Amino acid sequence: MSAPQNEYAFDLEVASAAAERWSKREQHHAKFERAARNRQYSELDTPERRAARANRLLGKLQNTAPDVAEAMATEFDESIGKEIVSAEMTPETVSDDLLERVIGETRDFQFVEFLEKAVFASKSVGRVVTKLGGGRFCYGSGFMVSPRLLMTNHHVLTAAEVAARSTVEFDYQRDRLGREVAFQAFKLDPATFFLNDKELDFALVAVSECVNNFETPVVGSLVSNAALPRVRVAWVLES
Repeated sequence: MSAPQNEYAFDLEVASAAAERWSKREQHHAKFERAARNRQYSELDTPERRAARANRLLGKLQNTAPDVAEAMATEFDESIGKEIVSAEMTPETVSDDLLERVIGETRDFQFVEFLEKAVFASKSVGRVVTKLGGGRFCYGSGFMVSPRLLMTNHHVLTAAEVAARSTVEFDYQRDRLGREVAFQAFKLDPATFFLNDKELDFALVAVSECVNNFETPVVGSLVSNAALPRVRVAWVLES
């Protein structure tokens, strides 16, 4: 007798819709590719986000090479030069020329700490396991966005009833020697909180107690960039 076949969460309708959206925006993608090639940054993002990036890079430049930042400031108008030195560019004053200069100066090399940050972030990512019956399971993935809330795609948790028979496993991985690591499994708790939307392709669900006897669970949560637009959920769960 063969073993029951497990399944991976997959929605052909969602995948087909995504492919159709991509196809409809081919001209838009081509425009972005041309703008990136020609270093026309104003075509790639909003003025507010371009100013935020310029200030982030200018701040880094001030910390690592303040003399370079001051020299760069002399190449622009006096008012803009002051904004360059203070890393306070505005959406009205940020320009393609400035972004080209500051990007070229910072080079954005990564220190090895980047790897440690990735490992830290991975603690918030888990495998969602749903019982299908008959010894079968369905698998997806999700990540913590608060100490009690897990986010995944709609096709992973299509309804509260699906979430009620699901768990999330953290540290489901192998170590550097290829050995499986002991994972932490938690029940999902849709009775406390559950929200999903097929069009936006997300599901948000509360996470309950650990189910495999870990005395000290170590699970973090990923924090969104406060400077970027985002949707706030008007519910608060105690950690």
